[in-house]
Amino acid sequence: MDFIKPNKKGGWYFIFLVNFLIPISILSQKSENFLFNTSEINIPTTQTNTPLNLPKNLKSYNSCTNLLNYLLKIKDERFDFIDSSILANKLPVIFEYLPLISSGYQINHEGAYSKKGVWGLAYLTALRSELVVNNYVDERFDIKLATKASIIYLQNLMKQYKDENWAMLAFITSPNYVSNIIKNKGSQKWEDCKKNINPRFLKIIELAAWLEKNKKQEIKNSIFKKNTVSKLNLYTFKENIYFDAIAQHKKIDFTKIINSNPVLINSVLPKNYPVYLKRSTGNYIIKKIDEILNFQDSMLNDLYLDNLVSGQKKHLVIQGDVLGQIAIDYDVSISQIMSWNNLKNTIIYQGQKLLIFSNSSPNLENLLNHRISNEKYFWQILNKYPYLKIKDICKYNSYQNLKPNQKLKIIKK
Repeated sequence: MDFIKPNKKGGWYFIFLVNFLIPISILSQKSENFLFNTSEINIPTTQTNTPLNLPKNLKSYNSCTNLLNYLLKIKDERFDFIDSSILANKLPVIFEYLPLISSGYQINHEGAYSKKGVWGLAYLTALRSELVVNNYVDERFDIKLATKASIIYLQNLMKQYKDENWAMLAFITSPNYVSNIIKNKGSQKWEDCKKNINPRFLKIIELAAWLEKNKKQEIKNSIFKKNTVSKLNLYTFKENIYFDAIAQHKKIDFTKIINSNPVLINSVLPKNYPVYLKRSTGNYIIKKIDEILNFQDSMLNDLYLDNLVSGQKKHLVIQGDVLGQIAIDYDVSISQIMSWNNLKNTIIYQGQKLLIFSNSSPNLENLLNHRISNEKYFWQILNKYPYLKIKDICKYNSYQNLKPNQKLKIIKK
């Protein structure tokens, strides 16, 4: 697998960024009360805004009571396993509130300097905790794996500082940030160093402490429904399999696959990495694997791409090619290929390039320009144009990851 590894040459610079500039970057975020952007959380209209008797030092959170009530509800109803893990590992109860202040329990949270997931784990922390982070997978988005890694990290921080406040501060910033404060003050006592700590971090930790001491009883009448997703099975494949290649052969709800496998960061089933799939989907891929991979290879190499102006293509003769089969593949006649390439007979050679002019050269009037908004992959385009196949898109567009405002040529219905 293609793991992302720190560059040795830029290693010290990267460590400097992680250890010293993360606190500065965190401060630049929109919300001053949390470590995440509160505007990204959609609170249900049915949510009850119960007043919280916040102390004077936390008065800035008075405008956030609806959000806090909502996050406390989520904590109790959907993430109680985090609390159980904290208690089982005999860590301070206050650590239960780290996901709340770090990400607002957003599974796909992405914070400053690549802090990701519900726990807001940094890249280096993830690697040291043996989480997989590469071009296809980021296990920081797997809540249970990230929780296990975070507990190990918090255990190490407690061994280092022997104080829950310092451990909290090191977790949300970095150990070097904490070490610099202690060194400059010449004391490791929390009360002695509070004036040297950024007020925002102090306020966030004080909020977690207040919540821990004043946590409410379990909230009844849950607004969340129990998980009714059908049973999924684990599948592992020997090659990277692109969603786009699968979509050519079968209509699948890839959004459900992504939701069931939050570690997937690109629309690819990674080589040798177990993924959760419905039995019908997994078995179909296994059954059609050769056809899917053959199509994928042609797709990635733009072998379906036509020249829109002249309808001209160049065919590279490979071992085993015969003129008759080439004519069938391009829906032309043998005599046409011979005429276009001045061939005196049907003998062709490996490595030879043949000019092919499509008999069905595209009429530009039959195409429309689709401007990309939020789509990143071809399979997402099919959701807007269900009459298309992936091959239809590849015929007029070079295969690539899509970018906002990019234009694709799409066949009109």
